[in-house]
Amino acid sequence: MNYPPIYRRLLRRHIGQYLRLHACLPPKTVGGPAWDAGGPLVGSVEVSLAASTRTRSLTLNAPDDCAYICNMAVDERFRRRGYGAALLDAAERVARLGGQRDLYLHLRTQDVPARRLYEGAGYEQVARDSFLIALVGMDRRCLLRKRLAPTS
Repeated sequence: MNYPPIYRRLLRRHIGQYLRLHACLPPKTVGGPAWDAGGPLVGSVEVSLAASTRTRSLTLNAPDDCAYICNMAVDERFRRRGYGAALLDAAERVARLGGQRDLYLHLRTQDVPARRLYEGAGYEQVARDSFLIALVGMDRRCLLRKRLAPTS
């Protein structure tokens, strides 16, 4: 990466803290029928229901008392087949089961396909990084939120 040295050190320290904090936590994994039967893992989503289970960012932190999608990814070979929408739906169900009314996530501003997915699923931008964040070599991000319908 072509980040400035000072930011690389900060990033290295931040990742190290994240790994130390999360190494002692129990796994938070749920497989589906295909994966459980030895099929390919096409994607994953990690949902945090408490601030104590996620790392704070330098900017744009979700409210501590709200659910937050920490990570979501779909293997490039399986994109544009509905897996991302299915993962979002599963994350929303988990958040609702946890009694949450809002679900937050971060999005890199240049990630247009992901923005289309999230906005199509009802997520709205509530905050955005200043253009100044790019001066320290970081990607600009925005914080998105979806108001979840109560479980019936």
